[in-house]
Amino acid sequence: MTRADTIKHILVVDDDPILREVLRAFFESRGVLQVSMAEDGNEARTIFDASAGAIDLISCDLNMPDADGIEFMQHLKEAGSQIPVLIISSAHESVVSSAALLAETHNLNLISTIRKPVNTKKLESALASFLLPEV
Repeated sequence: MTRADTIKHILVVDDDPILREVLRAFFESRGVLQVSMAEDGNEARTIFDASAGAIDLISCDLNMPDADGIEFMQHLKEAGSQIPVLIISSAHESVVSSAALLAETHNLNLISTIRKPVNTKKLESALASFLLPEV
């Protein structure tokens, strides 16, 4: 069994509805059964809390209205989550690096960061550890 066989549910947290749909299509084309989507950290927190641990991967933006990605990652820390996290952001590289360092400091399971704009090659490279099959 490959790691891809165990990825059934992904939570995509991003305020850009087009990117959310692009990520949904990407993950579904690779056999992910459920892609939940949140437009900010508050909605993500609600989905995460209701999931009862059934989320296998979280893709999270940093800059969002209301509750941002840093706030959501703080919630993950408080919950003791070890769900793999992928940060996808258009924030300045220093901000993304700081967020990654914060995630690691808080013992979150950060797998990678991607700078926007996102493309298939960047996603596949960041997710290589999950052995997502190519289409």
